[in-house]
Amino acid sequence: MLGHILNREIKPQEIKQWLLVKQPINWKHYCLAGLGAYLLTGIAFIIETFLSWNKVLRSISHWHSEMPMLGWHFYLIFGIPAAISYVLLLPFLRFPNQRRIAMVAIVISWTYFLYTNHADCKGM
Repeated sequence: MLGHILNREIKPQEIKQWLLVKQPINWKHYCLAGLGAYLLTGIAFIIETFLSWNKVLRSISHWHSEMPMLGWHFYLIFGIPAAISYVLLLPFLRFPNQRRIAMVAIVISWTYFLYTNHADCKGM
């Protein structure tokens, strides 16, 4: 179908070349991967919140007096999935196209994980 959009056939060699584009990496790429991993986890958390909005509202109304303020411990706990995402992104740093695909897969994976493990608040 994509070949018809481009008005030419796409050969498997072209796809390989597109996927195997390499770039030299330096310390900035590692820093940006760390920031990106933290943001990917945040994006997954926001998507999951919108997917389960009714459960979130019931949970907040039930636990509002016991919910701690968002302090440093929240960001530390939030950093655990970010560290896992960072480790998953490391093999793809040299390949920009594969890195983008991996980032999308990480967001989808964390969203699925958070959504399926959401606390059930039906009894509240």
